[in-house]
Amino acid sequence: MNNLLYEVKYAVETYFKFLQDNYNFTSFEQVPLAYEYHFKAKDKANNFINIHIELIASTPIWVNFNGAYIEDIISSDLVNAYNQELHSLYDKNFKKYLKTKDVAYISANIDNYNLYGKSINEKRLQYIAKLINKDFYALVEASNKLKTT
Repeated sequence: MNNLLYEVKYAVETYFKFLQDNYNFTSFEQVPLAYEYHFKAKDKANNFINIHIELIASTPIWVNFNGAYIEDIISSDLVNAYNQELHSLYDKNFKKYLKTKDVAYISANIDNYNLYGKSINEKRLQYIAKLINKDFYALVEASNKLKTT
């Protein structure tokens, strides 16, 4: 699943470049952790973003902003629809794999990723980046409120 890593890295560096350009964030640092990869950047005011994945096609790409998952600080029907598309694409095969340990189900999810998942991931990340860019300061405030509750 090295393609997944490089595709996500490219998407992060492309769609979230506005953080460096508009909000003085550092460049993204790629941090491996077991089977996960984290792409981290921050600014001088201690705002940070951590976009991370597991190297399994069927796992989601998590976007953590100032310690809060993006779905917890924004309400977006489109993000929810992308998340539902990903669940519909992978869950059935993954549950069958967990039950049977038959790797054919994992292979089927890799095929699903190549056919549909990569496109959904890109659209989802691109849309989340647009939301963050549009509402950056409101998201900073919302994420800070979540940390204090």
